[in-house]
Amino acid sequence: MSSFSLYEMVEEFQDAANAMENYEIPEDVIRDTLEGMSMAIRDKAVNVSAFIKSVDSDVAQIDKEIDRLTDRLRMMKSRNDWLKNYLLTNLQAAGLTEVKTALHSIKIVNNPPSLVVDNQSMIPERFMKSVTTISVDKSAIKKALKTEIVPGCHIEIGKRLNIK
Repeated sequence: MSSFSLYEMVEEFQDAANAMENYEIPEDVIRDTLEGMSMAIRDKAVNVSAFIKSVDSDVAQIDKEIDRLTDRLRMMKSRNDWLKNYLLTNLQAAGLTEVKTALHSIKIVNNPPSLVVDNQSMIPERFMKSVTTISVDKSAIKKALKTEIVPGCHIEIGKRLNIK
């Protein structure tokens, strides 16, 4: 019986319970079978829940590592930007626009042109665009559904496992 999947065991348990209701098998035989199966299902459930907790722990550790690496990446990018600015500032102060070595060629170049808006209120209307965002206020609808019917939506209560 232990080689069955949890789904198969539940299905077999339900079949045995149905057989008992239909009086196809003596009650004492079914009771013994159901008790044995019930224990096996509990054992499977315990093992599956232990595996779930193990995966949850792995997920938490991976999330923590992602946070650590994200912070490290941010610091490395920041340091690299600072170094680039440091090098640019010092090359400009030295009056150098180009440095060539066997490994690198460093050259100060102009960036592509970028627009700077000094005063938005002075810009002609033809250069303006309107952006409208419409979204559903779920918390207001949920509150309203307690006292009224709101067309196009309903409340659902799902199920989840709680493993402690």
